[in-house]
Amino acid sequence: MIRKAKFKDLVEILNLENLTFDSGLTRKDLENNLMNEQLFYFVYEIEKEIIGYISGQVVNDEAEIYFFTIKDNYRKKGYGDQLLKYLLNLCKEYEIKTITLETRVSNLAARKIYQKNSFIEIGIREKYYTYFDEDAVILRWESDKNDNISGWI
Repeated sequence: MIRKAKFKDLVEILNLENLTFDSGLTRKDLENNLMNEQLFYFVYEIEKEIIGYISGQVVNDEAEIYFFTIKDNYRKKGYGDQLLKYLLNLCKEYEIKTITLETRVSNLAARKIYQKNSFIEIGIREKYYTYFDEDAVILRWESDKNDNISGWI
């Protein structure tokens, strides 16, 4: 089940965050984020286990994805695709016109799922990921080019 994150999910989200991104976010940061109406956090839960989440920000008719991950043992099973499609369908419903994000150049799995869901690569940010000493690929999705989002809600 995909749903809006709740405060009770913070520990699991933080664990996923630290395993995947090493972003330095704290529990207090996540608490503040969940209270911020411009930020979104959606979790994918299976049998009371949070297996992934997607987060970002909405400003007017634009969104940006900040973090998106699925636990290692659940990857390549379609859960990430379902979670992303859920967000895209919500964006269409709320008339969000564009979504942007960055991902590491070497993250081929992420790039593949985004491209599968009509994101286009629009640029490179050199040395964006200082922890990895790696460039970022900038991707964008546009709702007017994706009137028929297929998939699961």
